[in-house]
Amino acid sequence: MMANTQATTPPHRGLTVGLGSIGRRHLANLLERGIGPVAAVSASATPHSLPLGVTLYRDVATAIEAFRPDFAIIANASSAHITTAQLLAEAGVHLFIEKPLSDHVEGLEPLKAACARAGLVTLVAYTLRFLPAMLRTRELLPAIGAPLFLSATVGQYLPDWRPGQDYRAGVSARRELGGGVLLELSHEIDYVRWLLGPPDGVFAMTSHSGLLEIDVEDCADLLLAYPRARAHIHLDFLERGKNRTCRIVGSEGTLETNLVAGTVSLSKAGDDRPVIEQPTSTDPYKAALAHFLDCIAHGQQTRIPLAEGAATLSLIEAARRAAATGTTVSLVAPVPEAQKAPHD
Repeated sequence: MMANTQATTPPHRGLTVGLGSIGRRHLANLLERGIGPVAAVSASATPHSLPLGVTLYRDVATAIEAFRPDFAIIANASSAHITTAQLLAEAGVHLFIEKPLSDHVEGLEPLKAACARAGLVTLVAYTLRFLPAMLRTRELLPAIGAPLFLSATVGQYLPDWRPGQDYRAGVSARRELGGGVLLELSHEIDYVRWLLGPPDGVFAMTSHSGLLEIDVEDCADLLLAYPRARAHIHLDFLERGKNRTCRIVGSEGTLETNLVAGTVSLSKAGDDRPVIEQPTSTDPYKAALAHFLDCIAHGQQTRIPLAEGAATLSLIEAARRAAATGTTVSLVAPVPEAQKAPHD
């Protein structure tokens, strides 16, 4: 939480950077909330393709100078996130950054420093943390005792994501834009950290089936090590239909969450049948935006600030190293020599 927790003037001037499908979704949510004035940055969009009243700029620097936004939604390619965010942070603009935070960790420290200097509110949009079924899963974790094993799975056939568009030209499919399952499907990597905390180590395997004619990995499996638990994460662009589930086995019971159906099942030792809940459905994108704007208005930091997005990105980088070397990558910081106990 930031130092100033008193209510301040709500933010009004909103800028959306990037007008792909997710950028347009965020822009529509801004307009629905009555935020204004609103502007957008896109090198390819035309003014007549935007909703009435949205001002279009061709680059971020011009938008900063001419529009002077209070906050910005960064929804361009992940490979451009950090450069874009740095420009905006140095101008004192609060940042809502689409996931993943970037496709690389270089440049994160200067960005963190700029945000800290300006006291900016930041949110990395891992929106599954706002999904009612996932919120309920986290609430119910104590009911199953100590977590022993977690299995998180997501699979959906990439050509089906955006019907009518060539999936091979999209961000998800192109290495130079930050594509591949490790980045594009990193929601699972993020929420496992959110549920179980930071792991001690990671082993990973990635594969490129060749079935989709793309230059990035289309399948990945991660095994995360914890002191008393293990977590397996499976990500793929290949499965027909939609599959997104999380199963957590604990010392006192089991939680099973279907993120597509929005259901949570709790089974405990001695129960005849599991208790199944279906929390009221809400739009996690709208919920994340509302949380971000409320935090700006009250001078508070968000639930998923820059540091959280950076931690997930660092775990992705470690998984890449593990897959490349065929080894388990330790995530535990070594103890400095001066702090080690002396030998007898």
